[in-house]
Amino acid sequence: MILLAGCLANDPCPLSALPLQRADVPAAPAWVLHVDCDKLRPSAMGQYLLEGMEKPEIRARLGAFWAALQLDPRKHLRGLTLYGRADAPADGTLLVYGDFQAGQLERAARAAKDHLTTPYQKHRIHLWLDTSGNRNPSAEQRVYGAMHHQRVIILSRQETNVAHALDVLDCTVRSLRESGQCAQLGNQAGSVFLQAAATKVEPLPVHPATIILRLARAARLEMSEASDRFTATLSLEADGNATATQILSAGQALLKLVKLQPNAASAMRLISAINLKQQGSEVEATLAASASEIIALLKNEGSQPESKQPKPSSPNN
Repeated sequence: MILLAGCLANDPCPLSALPLQRADVPAAPAWVLHVDCDKLRPSAMGQYLLEGMEKPEIRARLGAFWAALQLDPRKHLRGLTLYGRADAPADGTLLVYGDFQAGQLERAARAAKDHLTTPYQKHRIHLWLDTSGNRNPSAEQRVYGAMHHQRVIILSRQETNVAHALDVLDCTVRSLRESGQCAQLGNQAGSVFLQAAATKVEPLPVHPATIILRLARAARLEMSEASDRFTATLSLEADGNATATQILSAGQALLKLVKLQPNAASAMRLISAINLKQQGSEVEATLAASASEIIALLKNEGSQPESKQPKPSSPNN
C-alpha cells in the first residue's frame, strides 16, 4: 500500500520536459543514464543528432522494428532512461518515453521477425529478433519489450529485465524514489538534458582513460546547453582524499598525453577547455565550450576519409 501510494503521489509529470522519473527506476541500480529529449531537441547538439539520424546508414541500423513503431524522434520521443540492475549490470533495460497509442508496440513487434508473446501479471511481454543493420542471421539477437499504460515502452535483451521493470512501474517493488540512492538524479534544472550515475564503476581495461575510473567508487555525468554554451561535468567520488588526489594527478597526466597525440591539433582548444579540480574526496572534470565549435569539430572528423594502411611492397619491386 505504501508503494502504491508513493506511485500515485509521483504521478508522471506533464510531458513538456521529462527529467528522470525516479519512481520508474529500481531502488539500487548499478548505473543509470537519462536523456531529456524535450530539452535536447531544440539545442544545437540535439539538432545535430537529429540530422545524423536522417543518414541512410543510421536508418538501416534502426531496422524494420523502429520503422514499424512509427516513432518520430523529432516529435514523439520525450525521454530515454537506460539502467543496469545491480545483480546484472551488463544487461541494460531501456525505458522509452513518448506519445504512444494503444497497441503501437504490439503492431511493431508483430511486424518483426519471429514474434512471440507471453503474459506477465496484467501485461504482455513481446519477443522478436533484431535484424537491424543488415547483420548476418547468426548475429541476430532477441529483444523483449512491453508497454506500460501508453506512457513508456520497455526494451531489453533479457525477459527478466522487462518483467522487473513492469514490477517497478506497477509499484510492487521498491524504486529509486524510495531508496534515495543517487540523490542528484532527477533534479535536471535549467538546460540540463543528460544525467548519468554509476555505483559500480567497472570499465574495460583497454584505455588509459577508463583505468582512472577504477579508482572511483561512484561516478556522475551531467550535460547541458544554453545560448550555444555546452557544458559537460564528470564527477568521480573516491574512498578518501588521498585516492581523490591520485585521480586528479592521473587525469592531469592523461590530458597532457592527449595533447601530444598527432591528431589532437584540431581539438586542442576543446582539450584546453577541460578544467580539473578536487574538492575533498571528489574530483570534477568540466568541459565548457561553444556548442557550434564542438559540432563543427564532429562534422570535420566525420568527413575525414579513413586512413588506409600502405600495402606491403612486392619482393620483386
